Amino acid sequence: MEYVTHRLIEQICEEIVNQNLDLFSSHALLKAQAKDYVKDTQMRLILQPVINGLIAILKNPITVENQLTKILAMRCEESPLEPGYLGGNILNLLCQLKTDLSENDFSDLNLVAKRG
Repeated sequence: MEYVTHRLIEQICEEIVNQNLDLFSSHALLKAQAKDYVKDTQMRLILQPVINGLIAILKNPITVENQLTKILAMRCEESPLEPGYLGGNILNLLCQLKTDLSENDFSDLNLVAKRG
């Protein structure tokens, strides 16, 4: 399980840096309806390592925030209603980074993934 989690984190970081967001859009990094202890574990084992990996690649948290908000802005402009986890994943990463989101408008962003 550790190997799979490690590979997921590496792949997500690579996708965010390269803006090729297949896995990042199709898989939730944090399950919103999970119990608090499960969300805490997901934050500790997935979200924070993704942030740490992005900081290692992009050199600082501000650059990571900028990259995430750039991707979010592009998605809102290009295909805001496209189903998937991209919007929720980015918001969760920005919250984990303790980014001030008060000046942002996310009303055009689809935060609900398509259920199959």
